[in-house]
Amino acid sequence: MSTAPVLGVAASRGPVTLVLDALSSLWTSIFLLVLVVVYCAVGSAIPPVRQYFEMSEAAYFRHWFFGLLVLLLCVAAIVATARRVRFNLLNGGVIIVHTGLVLLAGGAFQYFGRKVEGSVLLEAPKVKVLSKARLNTAGMPGAEVGSLVAAEGKNWESNMPMAGGTYKIDVTRVRHDGMTTAAEVELNVAWGSPPQTKSLTLSQDQPSARFADLNEHIMLALRGATTTSEFHDSETMALFVTARGKTSSFPLHGLPTYSERFMAAGSDVYYKGGGMVRSDRTAPIPLLDNFRLPIPVADGAEDASGWTFRIEVDGYLPYAELDFELVPGGSDFNPAVVADLVIDGATRPIALFGTRPSLSIDGDPNRATVEFRWLEDSKPQPEWSETIRGGHVLIVEVKDPPVRKMLDVRPGQQYEIEGTDYRLSVDSIFPTWPLMTPGFEGARSPVMQVGVQGGGKRYQRTVIERYPQLSQDIDEQGTRHREGPYDPNLVLTYKNCTIHNFLIAAGPELSPLLIHTAPGGARNVTPLAAEQALDAGSGVSLRFKNLIEKPDDAVRPAVIPPMHRQRQLGRQTSMVRVHVTTRDNSVDRRMWLPFSSDSGPNARPGGSVLIPDFGVVDFVYSPLVRQLPGNITLEQMVVEFNPGRRPPPRDWISYVRMHPSSGGEVTAGRVYLNNTLNFGEWTLFQSSAAQDHESFTVLGVGNRLGIFPMTLGCVLITVGLLYAFYLSPYLKQRLKRKYAAEARGEEWAKGASAYNA
Repeated sequence: MSTAPVLGVAASRGPVTLVLDALSSLWTSIFLLVLVVVYCAVGSAIPPVRQYFEMSEAAYFRHWFFGLLVLLLCVAAIVATARRVRFNLLNGGVIIVHTGLVLLAGGAFQYFGRKVEGSVLLEAPKVKVLSKARLNTAGMPGAEVGSLVAAEGKNWESNMPMAGGTYKIDVTRVRHDGMTTAAEVELNVAWGSPPQTKSLTLSQDQPSARFADLNEHIMLALRGATTTSEFHDSETMALFVTARGKTSSFPLHGLPTYSERFMAAGSDVYYKGGGMVRSDRTAPIPLLDNFRLPIPVADGAEDASGWTFRIEVDGYLPYAELDFELVPGGSDFNPAVVADLVIDGATRPIALFGTRPSLSIDGDPNRATVEFRWLEDSKPQPEWSETIRGGHVLIVEVKDPPVRKMLDVRPGQQYEIEGTDYRLSVDSIFPTWPLMTPGFEGARSPVMQVGVQGGGKRYQRTVIERYPQLSQDIDEQGTRHREGPYDPNLVLTYKNCTIHNFLIAAGPELSPLLIHTAPGGARNVTPLAAEQALDAGSGVSLRFKNLIEKPDDAVRPAVIPPMHRQRQLGRQTSMVRVHVTTRDNSVDRRMWLPFSSDSGPNARPGGSVLIPDFGVVDFVYSPLVRQLPGNITLEQMVVEFNPGRRPPPRDWISYVRMHPSSGGEVTAGRVYLNNTLNFGEWTLFQSSAAQDHESFTVLGVGNRLGIFPMTLGCVLITVGLLYAFYLSPYLKQRLKRKYAAEARGEEWAKGASAYNA
């Protein structure tokens, strides 16, 4: 009889069995678990590693390699359970732990694979204080001189000598109506001296009811709260393109996040303060990197079917800002100077326009200011070389009898002018004060308020340093004298000599002159040449670059040096470079677009291109907009402080109202620290708030897919471990005792049978 050859065990197994053996091996599971732990630790504890591949934390845990590791670990756990674990009570702990691991991994897959997180900014309803004088010239935004939140108990107070004195506004009652928060607001207003009072009601029911006349200077306006059904995705950016009146958004998938990356074509990029920026690699490593350049935009999109041009994003700067540089070549006469003000090593670019009061001064009101004046008569002023001694200097001139004095004054002090019956009291000094006089709207100047008694009169004079001709008097009856001084016999001039003041003067027949007034009043006059620098001492210097009579704007990006970057701002300081080309190559243009938090219909375009025979195309670089399941609005933002208002605040609370788009009632809720609010599939949480703690709130918006299976998996793992370490040993002891008793019973039975035999 013949027999078949006996094969070895390994030779008798097929490839499927070998794979199953490997997956069910304990060492395979340990190896995979170690890889998963190391991957997670590196991505969480060493951010530069994932940032090298342009991956955020969420993207890092969405990477295909991590998904493969977790999938193999789950398969190994399932195979090992099926092949090596008997399904009985003793092994219940192992089975529960493995089940928990699979649920945890599956929930994590769902969580990171479909995770969306963003934010929505909600502004509170406000009562705006408007200047009528500015309203006629600057429009609604420029006319606003103050505001307060429309919530019961809120108040606002300000001293506005040019508009009648001190104002105080109190909100006494607020009524909400559905999704219209602050639908009706009742106010008590007091102003002037002696104070006048008035009760007003503002309503959103009709456009005209939103406004109320207070007096000849001031009117009030009610602005409703923000109501929106959208939120911004914090991770996915988009390019918003407006062409022929239609705005379309295109997600920028694969946009870099952490490094300067831009294609070689186009103009050079420089650091703010000097030095060329080198691009990091623009070719991604296959299968590893999470970015790509260039990124085609709108390829194959239905919204772009009629376009005669192509768009791609071929550059990204994570920390940059636009520099607006004045260069010659403009068409309109608008004399301007360009300079750099350096304070303690920090350079502040300065661009001033001599014929526009609101744009003729800049700087730091606590250290140094730069002012530019264009003099049509081209005559130097005698006071430029006058010696001044003091900090806040008040120059007093009396015409009859002729007296001239220079006083170094302090608020709250009184001064008698010898040889006259004038007595002056310095009521207050403001280092910067907004002007409302027509033609000077938006201009700012140091201001001194002086009480005057003499010449048979009592009044208060507001002395404006930069424009002394605008100084005004208010007599004892509260009447403002705009046509001229109440007492022309007295001339007051104020000079703020507490900081460095640089005055650049030029004219048609006057070459640029620099009049520098140092703290304490020391002065010098210096002719200026292009690129001339003046070191004023105490860490302050000025570099005069150029005088341009017909300027034009040149815009370029300036990368913020690493030591000055605020890394917690995310993409808010980022820019993308858009490359626009027409099919016939008649247009080939690259432009840098700064990040914009607003992509709505009123958003200001970051850049525009004129396409021949098509029209102007506008671009906005902003977060991708996602939809909420309805509308949401803000009633009030409340910040609770610790006793004594010691920072940080104890809690931030947002009172909101929501209305689903599917219909139903308006629901009210609140969001605060460690307390979320659900709105459909989205979870709202408190993210940030305004610096003034009340004007707006920022709510985080996110989904929670996968939270339940992950939570259940963690619970099962805990229960399984307790089962394995505490219940299983007890069950084993019971089985041992049972088997021992059975064994003793069998031996006794055998002995009894032998005895009977």
